[in-house]
Amino acid sequence: MKFTYFLSAFLATLAAASPIATISDPAENTELVTRTDNVVGSGDLVARAPTVIESKEYETIKAIHSDLKHDHYYYFYVTWPRGTVIQGDHETKAEIEKLRDTLGFDHIGIIVGKVTEKEAGTKKKPTIKKNFEARLYHMAKDTSGKSVLSMHTWEKKNDDHKPIRFGGVTNKRKHDAVAGNARQWIEDHPTYNVESNNCNSFVHNIVASL
Repeated sequence: MKFTYFLSAFLATLAAASPIATISDPAENTELVTRTDNVVGSGDLVARAPTVIESKEYETIKAIHSDLKHDHYYYFYVTWPRGTVIQGDHETKAEIEKLRDTLGFDHIGIIVGKVTEKEAGTKKKPTIKKNFEARLYHMAKDTSGKSVLSMHTWEKKNDDHKPIRFGGVTNKRKHDAVAGNARQWIEDHPTYNVESNNCNSFVHNIVASL
């Protein structure tokens, strides 16, 4: 009997010294989860919207035709107002005046190109550069009376005071064929004529192929 009593007393003392572990307060777990969520939602992991940078050429055509799409092709008409100097052209004053009276301007060309978008910048400061990569085509008269082709990269700064208007939409195949078609026109129509083979005749031929 004494042994049993002492054993019970010993077990009671041992239990008091080492209490059985209990489940922690649910509120404490919630706090831990909340803190973890805050770490995952850090602003460092949120993707930043890129800054859009538009070239002068893109800004110009967007103001004329706002429905521009990446990797699409477009063409525009550019005209030289009355009295504007036409580089490389040797028409007589009488020819220019006749053309002016017929068309309402001194000269015309066509701009054909593609809208591009290129990603740049850094991960923290991404950018998208939008551009209109295009060429300007127009025909003039040389000193001997022959038709000459002018074909070069179009830059807005060279046409700041020239009216530009939307022509239409084209595609890559037709866009890529413009240079060849322009050269072929000059070859087939070697002599300039203010009535039948002028700058406007040339532009209309290019448009027909677009």
